[in-house]
Amino acid sequence: MKAAKMLSLLAVSAQAAQLPNLILMLGDDVGYYNMGFTENNPEAYSPNMDELAAGGVQLRRHYVYKYCSPTRSSMMTGRLPIHVNQQNPGESGGGVDLRFTMLPAKLKEAGYSTHHVGKWHLGATFIENVPVKRGFDTSIGYLQGSEDHFTQKTPAGIDLFENLEPAYGQNGTYGAYIYTTEISKLVDNHDKSKPFFLYAAYQNTHFPYEVPDSYLNSSIDPTRRTYQAMVRVLDESIGNLTAALKRNDMWDNTLMIYSADNGGASAIEGCASNNYPLRGSKHTDYEGGVRVGAFAAGGLIPQEMAGKKIEGYIHVADWYATFSKLAGLDPEDNQQGVPDIDSLDVFDLITGKNATSPRTEIPLSVNHENILGFPTGQGLIQGEWKYVVGNENAGIWMSPTYPNSSTECGNFHDPGCPNGCLFNIINDPTERHDLSQSQPQIFNQLKTRLSEIAKTVFQTGWPANYTQNCTDQATVTAAHQGFLFPRCTL
Repeated sequence: MKAAKMLSLLAVSAQAAQLPNLILMLGDDVGYYNMGFTENNPEAYSPNMDELAAGGVQLRRHYVYKYCSPTRSSMMTGRLPIHVNQQNPGESGGGVDLRFTMLPAKLKEAGYSTHHVGKWHLGATFIENVPVKRGFDTSIGYLQGSEDHFTQKTPAGIDLFENLEPAYGQNGTYGAYIYTTEISKLVDNHDKSKPFFLYAAYQNTHFPYEVPDSYLNSSIDPTRRTYQAMVRVLDESIGNLTAALKRNDMWDNTLMIYSADNGGASAIEGCASNNYPLRGSKHTDYEGGVRVGAFAAGGLIPQEMAGKKIEGYIHVADWYATFSKLAGLDPEDNQQGVPDIDSLDVFDLITGKNATSPRTEIPLSVNHENILGFPTGQGLIQGEWKYVVGNENAGIWMSPTYPNSSTECGNFHDPGCPNGCLFNIINDPTERHDLSQSQPQIFNQLKTRLSEIAKTVFQTGWPANYTQNCTDQATVTAAHQGFLFPRCTL
C-alpha cells in the first residue's frame, strides 16, 4: 500500500511538473501608441516587448475595462467586470467578493506555485482581501491604486505590503526596481517540480509620472519624455523576466500574456499618454479606453504563428478559463449568490488552431456609478458593431505627437454620446462615424441588448459604513510604523 501510494504521489508530481508555466503581466495606464509593437511609434523604446510580440502573437482586439480595478477583478475571477466589480476601491468599497475563487486559488488545485508582484487594487479594507488570502503563495506590492514611485507614500501612509505584513525597510526604492528584483528571485528560486504562475502587475506607467533620470531621452519632447521613459523601465523589467525564464530552462513550457489594464490616461491625470490612432482616454468606453496593446508569447505559441496579428475578440476575463484548462482544470466556479464565470478559452485562437474567436459580444460597462467623478457612460460590442451611450466626453482623437506644447489637458471638446452612438469598429476602428441614424435597427438592437444585460449586473459590496471589527485607518497606520494595513477583519 505504501509503495502504491508513493507511486501515485510521484505520478501526480510528474504530471504537475509538465503543466505549463503561466505568466500574466499588466502594465498600468499604458497608452496604445506608447509601445513600439502596436503602431511603430518611433519614440517608443520597448525592444523587449517588441521582440516578444514579434516572436509570439499580437492580440489586436484585446479588451479590458476603462479603468484599473474592474480589469483586475475580471482577470482574477473570470467574470466580466459587470459581474464582479465596476468600482475603483479606495480605503473601502469595490474589490472582489470573497465567494469568488480567484485564479491563483484555482491553479493551486493543479499544484501550481503562485506569486503576485506589484499592484493589487482588489480590496484592502479587510485582511481577508490581501493576495495571500486569495490564493497566492507569496506577494509583495501595494494594496491600493497608486502611490509615489520612489517612496511608496500615499496621503494615508506608506503602501508596501509583503504577504501578511507591511514590507518594513523595503520602501524608498523606485517601485519597478523592487518588483523586477523580486520577480527574478522568484524565477531563479522556483522548485521546478511544480508549475509556476506569476501575476506581475507593474506600477508603470501610472501617475505620478516619475522615473530615474538615466532613462530619460533628451531627444523626445519634454511633454512626452518622462512618460516614454517610464515605458522603457516597464520594458526592461519584462526583458529581465523573460531572461530569467530562459536561463532557468522554463521558457519553452511557458505561456506569457501582456496587457495594459486600460487605455492611457490621455485626457486626465496630466494627459501624458497617447492612444493614437484610437479615440478616447482611460475612463471612456471608446476604443482608446478599452482596447489595449497586448501580446501572447512563450514556448506554447507555435513557431509558425510568430509575428501574426490576432484580430479575434478577447476579453481580459478569458485568461481565467484559458489558464484553467491549460492546467487541466474545469474553469467553472459555481458559488451561491454570485454570477458564474463569463470566461472563454481562447488558447486555440492564439495558437492558430481556430481562426475565429469564441467571443462575439463584450459588455464594456453597464449601469455603473463612477465613484471618482470621472466621465461615465456605457458600452456594448456585438459582432462588428459597438454601442456607446452617456457622458463619454473625453472622446478625443490624438496625433502621433500627442501630447505637445499646445495640449490643453482636461479641456474636452467632445459632446460624448448622450443619446447613444453606433460605430462599426471593424470598418471604422477610430470611431469617427456615428451610424445611429443610418442604421436604426442595429442601433435599437444593441440598445435593447444592453438594457437586458443591465439586469444581470453584480457589484461586490464592501459597505463604507461597515464598522464591525474595524479600526480607523489613522490608528491602524500609526500602529504599523506609518505603513498602511487593512483596518477590518470579517
